[in-house]
Amino acid sequence: MAAGTVAIDLGGLGATFDAGTGKFGIRAGDFRLEELCAGFETSAGKLSGPRLAWEILQKRPDGFRVRGSAAGLALWLDFALLRRDVAGAALPALDVSARVTGAKPFSLERIIIMESAASILAPGWIYIHDRTIMGDAGTMGTQEARSFQSWHVHAWTDGDRTLFFSFPLRQSFPSHVAGRIELGRIREFSAVCGVQMDGLDEVQAPTLSLAATSAPHEFIEHYGDMQRAGRGRTDMRRPIAWNSWDYALGTVSEKYVLDHLDFIDNDPVLGEAVEYIVVDGGWAH
Repeated sequence: MAAGTVAIDLGGLGATFDAGTGKFGIRAGDFRLEELCAGFETSAGKLSGPRLAWEILQKRPDGFRVRGSAAGLALWLDFALLRRDVAGAALPALDVSARVTGAKPFSLERIIIMESAASILAPGWIYIHDRTIMGDAGTMGTQEARSFQSWHVHAWTDGDRTLFFSFPLRQSFPSHVAGRIELGRIREFSAVCGVQMDGLDEVQAPTLSLAATSAPHEFIEHYGDMQRAGRGRTDMRRPIAWNSWDYALGTVSEKYVLDHLDFIDNDPVLGEAVEYIVVDGGWAH
């Protein structure tokens, strides 16, 4: 089953994949994500969509698995349909899992879970990390383009339906949804896992879940319950670091960092335990 196309659907939520072009689409009611590609980026460059040799590995009524290969690396994508119990009702959801493997140790910058080659009609409202903005053509027609980047939960609302893109809170590697709103269209839309590590033989990205619902507040409660229940936990070892922001906030200085570095280096416990010194002046988006 190397070539061809594959499609799945559950209650109006579905996905299609064309192994010939490496492109796929996702629909959730009136929401449409078309001309999507997946791939990965190493220090040597980016490989995605038709630049990978794709094959369909598995087809099930509730999902499918595909693999794209190039430069000695392979990207595995799993699409799985399931039902979530939200507010006492069964809500269709689509989980997209991605991992990169190689026969030899490799360096990896990013896993591109999805990115759109075409612009997408913007919904009326877009939830961006910690705020909402109006995104439809009527309100954005005379405004400048806006870039956005959202971690964990991102949402589009049109009418009485909200499309959620959600990653687990606990992640091995940071993942986000990003794009740019311009003249009522979403351009350069992507869902990406940042890795930036060397000497790897396999990397699993956090699972991206999509669901469209008319009960957004209940969905957020459901999302919180899933995180509390331990979904998305990782066994990956966390490095031990000292972060200047935890102590000095935005007042960090060279002397402050060097003084603490000397203290850590001369302490018999901290000197053995602390692996990284992080100089953090704060971030904004």
